[in-house]
Formats: sequence, structure tokens, C-alpha cells
Amino acid sequence: MPSPWGIVSCCSTKRTNSVLTAMKTTDINICQNCGIPIRSMSDFGTYADGSANTDYCFECYQDGLFTDHIITLEEKMARNIAIAQKLGMTRSKAHQMAKSKLRGLSRWHKSRKKVSSKKKEQGDT
Repeated sequence: MPSPWGIVSCCSTKRTNSVLTAMKTTDINICQNCGIPIRSMSDFGTYADGSANTDYCFECYQDGLFTDHIITLEEKMARNIAIAQKLGMTRSKAHQMAKSKLRGLSRWHKSRKKVSSKKKEQGDT
């Protein structure tokens, strides 16, 4: 079964199948918020000036802000676990994957580097 970690409540149904089939691919950018594969320029998030933010997908980061800016890591994990269970994964396996995948992404990584000056200008925290 493909991994559901790129599928979060903010992602559209249209993207679900492509996300499921792409999760094992390692030669593409990965959104550092939800884990979705970023395959083309149109999939990248955007800064307030419209330029591409190559760290996040357009579902998670638009106009210089996170679309789910008040969510915690625990809430994001709970959402992904619920989605994985709906797709047939056991709660135990879903929890294990959420813990290992999301915590490694830069938005959620406790030892991440400071936000770049461009991100600060755009209101990213």
C-alpha cells in the first residue's frame, strides 16, 4: 500500500491518486509541511510576491503564509493518521509512519535552521 503522508485535509481529491502513487519516489521535492511530492513548478507554494517557495506545496503555503498556520504537529499527525486509517492502514502503522515522516520535515523538525529573511518578510513563522 502506498504511503498516505502527503494526503492531508487541505489536499484536493484530484491530487489524492497522484500523491498515493508518488510517495515512494525519492528524486522529487517533498513539501516540508505535509510530505506531498512536488513534481512541477505549479505545485510549489508561493510567497506574497507570487514567487515560488520551493520548500512547500501550494496546498500548504500560499501568498507567503501557511494555509494551516495554527495547526500543531500533533494535530497534523492526527489528521494524517485518520486519513491513513480510512485508506485501510492500521492505526499502529499509521502512527508509526506519522511519527517518522512528519517529524523529519523542516516545518516540524525541532532543530531546524532559522527561517530565511525572505520568509520572515513574508510573514512565515
